[in-house]
Amino acid sequence: MHGFDREHKRFWRQAVLWLAQMDESQTNEVWVRIERRRVPMGESVPFEVGANDPMGNPIDTARFEVELVHPDGTAEPVDVQRVVDTWQGTIRQTDVPGDYTVRVRAIQDGQSFGQDQGRFIVLKQDLELDRPAADPLLLEELAELSGGEVVPPEELGDLFKRLLDSAEELEVPLETRKPLWDTWWMLILFAATMTAEWILRKRWGLV
Repeated sequence: MHGFDREHKRFWRQAVLWLAQMDESQTNEVWVRIERRRVPMGESVPFEVGANDPMGNPIDTARFEVELVHPDGTAEPVDVQRVVDTWQGTIRQTDVPGDYTVRVRAIQDGQSFGQDQGRFIVLKQDLELDRPAADPLLLEELAELSGGEVVPPEELGDLFKRLLDSAEELEVPLETRKPLWDTWWMLILFAATMTAEWILRKRWGLV
């Protein structure tokens, strides 16, 4: 049946409906199909909608109103485009994690004759788990900026040996702080200054 997939599916659908004696009692079917039910934040979600008559044939004269319901309950319309027997659209407003609902209503001759809805979940993004593998290039950049080096696990033995060999040559600068007021010569200088001031003030008749 190569090249007749659509006709093949339609034939078997009609056969099943006839065998189950549903062809006379079933009403028009409106449907929405979402390709992905769980998506990361920020990714687009393709979907398609359509409507079939009781025999399973697409209703070509139908048009569709689609809206997206966000996790907070707000709703907004979504555009769809006709592609063969279905209407297709893409949801791009997935920046907030949570449960989303796609509602579709089918209209023919100005009258609504059916509706359906589908759901998908936007997963909360975990930056720590998005890329759990090590990033060698980033590690090399950090090591270069900090004056270090990247050592593979198989070379740790050589690194420890180098550290032990250079331990005797290691010089660690020490910084010492000594307050200037806690010295005998500062005390003498202070006393001499105060004495000179008193002598001058007395000579000038200020005391």
